[in-house]
Amino acid sequence: MKSSSFPKPGLLGLSRRAVSPSVLTPVLFSLVLASSCRAQEEEDPAIGEEAFPEWESLQSNAQEFVEAYNAKNTAGISTLFTLDAEMEMSSGLTLKGREEIEAYYDDVFTDRPEAQAALEVDSVRFLCPSIAVEDGALHITEAAGGEPASFRYTALYALQEDGSWLIASTRDREFVAEQAGAQLEAVSALVGDWIGRSDGGTVKINNLNWDESGAFLVGTVEFLSPDIEPTRSDLRIGWDSLRKSIVSWAFGSEGGYNHGCWTKIDKEWIIKWNGYTADGELTSSTNVISPIDEVSFRWTVMDKVIGNELIPDSVAVFARQPPAPSVSAK
Repeated sequence: MKSSSFPKPGLLGLSRRAVSPSVLTPVLFSLVLASSCRAQEEEDPAIGEEAFPEWESLQSNAQEFVEAYNAKNTAGISTLFTLDAEMEMSSGLTLKGREEIEAYYDDVFTDRPEAQAALEVDSVRFLCPSIAVEDGALHITEAAGGEPASFRYTALYALQEDGSWLIASTRDREFVAEQAGAQLEAVSALVGDWIGRSDGGTVKINNLNWDESGAFLVGTVEFLSPDIEPTRSDLRIGWDSLRKSIVSWAFGSEGGYNHGCWTKIDKEWIIKWNGYTADGELTSSTNVISPIDEVSFRWTVMDKVIGNELIPDSVAVFARQPPAPSVSAK
């Protein structure tokens, strides 16, 4: 995988840091956290997602980080963290406190003024009513058209007295290309160019192939219909070492984003997509890829919801396109 010259941001929407050994050893930190959570559980034993109506606001924090990052709003980034928050990056750099975090992003954006971030949250779990842990992946593109650098991250959130959630610590780690590439062999049959047709229009999967790192399959998806303007998305398929599953990301040219988790059942791939549209509406769907033969497959989209609207199911049959003829010099 290509590595950028500046220390990679962590996650939790962007960069994160777990409490470093210089402040608390992992054992001591675990004891302090466990003690705090046990005390709260004694007051309110109902620990579970249903006990935290604020979990949706936690999910939105990641998006706020992406928006602040892409707007180069370093003050906005720092205010998402507690005053004494820590960020521990895969490069070995550790930052402590809002001032260091803001100064770090000032340097990043000075060196990389075109850098853009995209984030996907895999899970948010509550250890107790005032402590939450977020796991996900962050993708940083240093310049338009460049290859993203991708990182796994874990972020620790702390509930504040005013009811808000702030990042107390984050830690990130770079994806391992060799392991990821080996896991993706299961879907390597999708490499190539494909065209699918359905009642709603035509879908083209263009140049789906291995990236330079060998850790991802990348390509573009175009949707053409006589009823709407053409749309285009950048597609990236990778391996999630935490979930132990194939995952995918789709970044729409107009600003929408989707994250998919893949599960194989018999010969079919089931993909659960979640994301948001360019207008900020939440969207979700279940997709099923069913092989027909070596050069075609069926793609079924079910249970699709955009905002509060249920979208009718759709089916497209895809056929592999032959490679373009090579042009030889006369």
